[in-house]
Amino acid sequence: MNLRNYTRNEREFVEVIQAFLAGPWTEDGCVKRASLATGTTYRFIRPFVRRMIAAFPNPTHADRLIHFARADSKLVKALTEEDDFRVERKFYPHAVMAPHPSAALWNMPSICNSTELIDRLRIDAYQLEWLADRAERNPREKNRKLRHYYHNWISRPMGRPRLLEIPKSMLKTIQQRILHLILDRIPPHDAAHGFRAGRSIKTFAEVHAGRAVVLRYDLRAFFPTVNANAILAVFRTAGYPPEIANYLMAFCTTRLPRDVWDARPNAPADGSDHFEGMQFCDRHLPQGAPTSPALANLVAYRLDCRLHGLAKSVEATYTRYADDLAFSGGEEFRQTTDKFSRCVAKIVDDEGFALNLAKSRVMPQSVRQQIAGVVVNIRPNVSRRDFDELKAILTNVTRHGPASQIRDHHPDFRAYLTGKVAHVAMLNPFRARRLYALLNRISWKEFSAVSDQVSADPGTET
Repeated sequence: MNLRNYTRNEREFVEVIQAFLAGPWTEDGCVKRASLATGTTYRFIRPFVRRMIAAFPNPTHADRLIHFARADSKLVKALTEEDDFRVERKFYPHAVMAPHPSAALWNMPSICNSTELIDRLRIDAYQLEWLADRAERNPREKNRKLRHYYHNWISRPMGRPRLLEIPKSMLKTIQQRILHLILDRIPPHDAAHGFRAGRSIKTFAEVHAGRAVVLRYDLRAFFPTVNANAILAVFRTAGYPPEIANYLMAFCTTRLPRDVWDARPNAPADGSDHFEGMQFCDRHLPQGAPTSPALANLVAYRLDCRLHGLAKSVEATYTRYADDLAFSGGEEFRQTTDKFSRCVAKIVDDEGFALNLAKSRVMPQSVRQQIAGVVVNIRPNVSRRDFDELKAILTNVTRHGPASQIRDHHPDFRAYLTGKVAHVAMLNPFRARRLYALLNRISWKEFSAVSDQVSADPGTET
């Protein structure tokens, strides 16, 4: 903290505050350490300590205590009247949990030092440093077996290829522990429907059904856009000391090795991907880590707040599913969509994200209103094309066997088809009955040998 504008006595009292934080957070303990620091007993210390503990029942950041002390008129008056207030002995405060007031109800597990972090994550000190990789050695590692992530480029018919960064088993286990121990306790904004228990694509879409107009936007490069500073802010808001917050951030982010970026399919030669490459090669959320969806939701909290407020100001509805943004409203809202879209773009840019303009749509009821693959003109439903395509595949499988229809080398074709039918059932149970009838007629025994041949490791690295 900059102490330039503080009086000499106020600068000395900052050292007393450090003494308060160097032991048990009790009235007697704080007064005793203050007396040891100053070499004497000042009558105004104990009353101030009582007011301080009443305002902060638990230890907090020294900066907050300093602001509180400077705003305490009785303390300021007492310090002004003291001619020779000096600190003779310095204390070094213990790291403590100090959640932001907005996080007071999150009930975070206490982790104040690296020893406690090792115990919570059930690892040793070597694994802590190696897997957190705070020294940034991993992106420079030439031996891919020593890297912490598998990298797999997935080509797409339209647009740039998608990169999956899949953590290896030990790091993945640590990330799962962080997810269940910490991140699951932090609530995202109510408008977020992706990666949440009790929420789904159906809940994301159903609030927009039967509206005069639906607006759809897509965030470009959602996960790599979330950088290390944003993740660090989440853990600091939860109350973790700087050292612990940095470790947690390091476990949940990664940097892409340059050779993996250069090996992407159809790498452009004109440098148009330079900015995206910088995002990947800096610390970012990896798409494929178990912690990334929850952290992306939390980082987007302020974005959700602003977009929710914008929608509410024009009597519209807003929801988000991962990188899909959806708004809907009545006739009055339909007449303001141009101005509204500019406001959305401005807010998204302010919050550090970017819109994929090629996927933005303004959909009145006269066209098919589809968001995240769900048609919402009347009620949430699967599109006719998708239903007919899935029905045709199931029909051919029942007639000619599973091997006749597997084209994309699905490692578990049976699970793939079952998931497709379950998706239809979630949106339209009546139409799904016909698909389930076809699915139950399929003979899978003769397909087992073929299935073994097409099985592939999802962690295959490019």
